[in-house]
Amino acid sequence: MNSANRVIFNTLVLYLKMAVTMVVSLYSVRLVLAALGESDYGIFNVIGGVVAMLSFFQTALSVSTQRYLSFYHGKGDKNLLIQVFNNSVALHIAMGIIVVGLLEIIGRIFIDYYLQIPNDRIDVAKTIFHFSCASVFFSIIGVPYTAVINANERLIFIAVISILESFEKLGLAIFLSYTGYDKLFVFGFFMAVIMFVSFVFYFITCKRKFDECRHFDIHSMNKSLLKDLMGFASWNVVGSLTTMSKNQGMSILFNIFKGPTVNAAYAVAHQVSAQLQFFSATMLRAMNPQIMKSEGCGNHPRMLRLSLTASKFGFLLLAFFAIPCIFEMDFILGIWLKNVPKHTAYFCDLILVAMLFDQLTVGVNSAFQACKLVKHSTIFVGATKLLILPVGYILLKMEMSVYTVVLGYAVVELLAGWVRVVLAKKMMKLSILSYVGNVYLKIFVPVLLSVLGCFLASECEIEPYRIILTMSLSTLLFLPSVYFCSMDENEKQIVRNMMSKIKRGKCA
Repeated sequence: MNSANRVIFNTLVLYLKMAVTMVVSLYSVRLVLAALGESDYGIFNVIGGVVAMLSFFQTALSVSTQRYLSFYHGKGDKNLLIQVFNNSVALHIAMGIIVVGLLEIIGRIFIDYYLQIPNDRIDVAKTIFHFSCASVFFSIIGVPYTAVINANERLIFIAVISILESFEKLGLAIFLSYTGYDKLFVFGFFMAVIMFVSFVFYFITCKRKFDECRHFDIHSMNKSLLKDLMGFASWNVVGSLTTMSKNQGMSILFNIFKGPTVNAAYAVAHQVSAQLQFFSATMLRAMNPQIMKSEGCGNHPRMLRLSLTASKFGFLLLAFFAIPCIFEMDFILGIWLKNVPKHTAYFCDLILVAMLFDQLTVGVNSAFQACKLVKHSTIFVGATKLLILPVGYILLKMEMSVYTVVLGYAVVELLAGWVRVVLAKKMMKLSILSYVGNVYLKIFVPVLLSVLGCFLASECEIEPYRIILTMSLSTLLFLPSVYFCSMDENEKQIVRNMMSKIKRGKCA
């Protein structure tokens, strides 16, 4: 399978995984809530929320490890691959022990003195916290194995294990309805067991399928490589912390100046944007190994070309869903939420625009990862993104509208993207003209036609069916224009080959 077909196959596999896990997870949550009741379910989410809180940490570590593995795959150096993997395993075991140790100390203090938990549930809450810490440990030490799978572009293994994990959680949700034991204890214990089982699946898969994972040799520990891995991972963690600080900082500012109602609108807007962003993030996850491998084998021009392609399609995948949603946000929120907080629709629209601006350079960020220049990107781009906090404070202090603040959020995201491009020009010899030609000019026609189509549909007074017209008209205008205006000849050929295969399959 060539690299282009591999990217397409992996993207489709990840979309299938998303569809299955989302449906199964939503139903599982419903069963768990019914079985545990609101009080115990709330306790688990407060105590077990540490796993979600540290998800940014796991993601940053995974990207770092995958970068080195993909890079040396591109070089074709098997000995270095083994060294990277072995050093990464040792590093993540050490990190897992340190993180869990800190969590156990801090968590006990919070449970005893700060969290509001009924007296008769304190003991089980502490036990649940231990289970959650165990889940965090298995999650961290599993990072090198998922990174190996990503680096080898065998994402079907991750998809299969994730789907199995979602069905295990569904089985647990059903079991809770019948067990006579303490349901909260049972739920916490088996959630930790499921994380352990997933780790074992990843461990066995990597040992059987990939040479670099078959032999752990203590003599392959390399202080210089460990230091390199830790430094690279640290800057990725700082980048993730910057994003989290920006979002949480905005939430705090809104709470101080405007109260909890605006906070609720801002939180809902980020939930909407996070769901839509998955489509472009999935494509980037499939393309990242090729970007890293290209730099590893010394093909810098191909690496830059792939990074621009990732930026282009990352934007288009998000725009395909985001533009119709922006025009029909009131209707979508009305269906999803019974009581829609004031300002929510405007917040959703503007934050989606901000996300679209960020997607314009998402592939360039991968190029910084490939060239090991993440430190510079984190400092300059992160500092630019954090500008929204002092700017937001000043605007709110001046009693400006909350819409002005969120509009400022979008403008800062656009500015941060251009800081990233200028840095790429200086540090990686990226041509700004090439960037504009391969990204901005390629997306212009599809975006223009989609916006015009959605605007015309939004003028029709045919509620509640107008959303169908908006989505349909946007799709009919967007997809053909992407094919004819956004794709180069190689990309068109891939689409034609796929359509030919589909037709042959139907005929057969």
